[in-house]
Amino acid sequence: MNETTPISRLRLRGRIAKVRDLSDSHRQDLFVLFARYYEDVRQPKFLADLAGKSHIILLHDAANGRLQGFSTLQVWYTDVDGVKAKIVFTGDTVVDQAYWGQRDLQKLFTDFLGRAKLTRPFGPVYWFLMTKGYRTYLTMAKNFFEFYPCHFVPTPPFEQSLIRTLAGNAYPDEFNADTGLIAYKVTGGQVRHGVADITGDLLNDPHIRFFSEKNPDYADGTELVCVGKVTWQVLTHSFGKVIRKKLGLRALQPTPAPALMGSPAES
Repeated sequence: MNETTPISRLRLRGRIAKVRDLSDSHRQDLFVLFARYYEDVRQPKFLADLAGKSHIILLHDAANGRLQGFSTLQVWYTDVDGVKAKIVFTGDTVVDQAYWGQRDLQKLFTDFLGRAKLTRPFGPVYWFLMTKGYRTYLTMAKNFFEFYPCHFVPTPPFEQSLIRTLAGNAYPDEFNADTGLIAYKVTGGQVRHGVADITGDLLNDPHIRFFSEKNPDYADGTELVCVGKVTWQVLTHSFGKVIRKKLGLRALQPTPAPALMGSPAES
């Protein structure tokens, strides 16, 4: 990127691809970008994690085609408390700081969630997230009506079981069911200092303050396990935010669901 290029003129072009279709050079570009924002990362582990995902959102500079962001994805079904739920998991995610604020990632992720929901229109679908950064948690908080854990309502029993099942299966020796945190025994993959620190006025946001209190060791790479319920209301709200952004209109914030709306039944 030319250092004189105004950030306001930078634009992204994104697409969803299958991981198996990525070239070796593309995989190398992914790791280089990831290592720019995360500490103590190892390429073999990164590539192994990538190989375990089915799809990836790729974000390139619209002018020069250089990779500027990505998010890995995987989908599966799980049975919890007698309920079959479809799970959409997001793994490694990074967007170059010069492009923060653009909604291409959100739009493509909404498209992916929409496809998942179309295949299970009347059954529960959840976004499964493990995050060490407040920005990703904020994405869920700002776009989902029912997401857990959150500051304004206790996590309902079904979502508690879902979190414990998903995280317990993925990291049985490192997930703490009491705290909802994954503290890795082998460190690595912490967000670099200065990239997403929680300081000053950020703590005035109740979602960020809750994340900081719930996951005080986020800077060490500890991850908070979260789930968000994917409903048609969520999908239309997220798509509407993209349209309002393009039209220069103020985005509307979702109204949190009351506590009794935490059941797995479709709303």
